[in-house]
Amino acid sequence: LQLNQVEQQRIKEQQQFQQEVTRLEDERHKNEVQVQQLMSQLTQYEQQLNEVQIAHKKDLERTQNDLEKAQRVNEEKIRSLEKQHQTEMVKMSQEFQKNLDSQKAEIEYLKTRPMPDPEDTDNWFLTAAAVVGSAFLF
Repeated sequence: LQLNQVEQQRIKEQQQFQQEVTRLEDERHKNEVQVQQLMSQLTQYEQQLNEVQIAHKKDLERTQNDLEKAQRVNEEKIRSLEKQHQTEMVKMSQEFQKNLDSQKAEIEYLKTRPMPDPEDTDNWFLTAAAVVGSAFLF
């Protein structure tokens, strides 16, 4: 009877052991499936990250190119404005010199003219008005 009980106990323990092995195998299989799913997700995330990085790099390159182009355009505008300014300065200088020469000629002309008669106030006034007027014209 004792041997039978020992045998039954051993059979019961073996069944429990087998159940535990089966449970652990099922759990391991679930874990393997979960690991595969997580690895698949990780691969997808890595691909998405790579795509985002590539898009970001392209945007950065495009922005850099746009900035370089804008800089070249601005530098060309600056050169053009400097050239225009220099041309205007030369014109103004030439006009100033022309006016100066004209005023010198007017002064020389007035030096050679006879002095107006102080008694003839109308003539003297007209001459002075002509001199002042010609100075304003230039």
